[in-house]
Amino acid sequence: MVPLTADALDTLLAKDRARLEALTGADFTEPLLAPPLMQGTYHVVAALDQRRPAAV
Repeated sequence: MVPLTADALDTLLAKDRARLEALTGADFTEPLLAPPLMQGTYHVVAALDQRRPAAV
């Protein structure tokens, strides 16, 4: 399982498979969709991730 950053979530929303796979190093199924447990919630997660300070 690969944690998705806000940038990766934005890329998922844009349905940019090549960039998403480059950002995460993961392979995504066809069609490109949010994982089942994240559908309907990833907008909230992306907003929270952007507000959290970056790890040093």
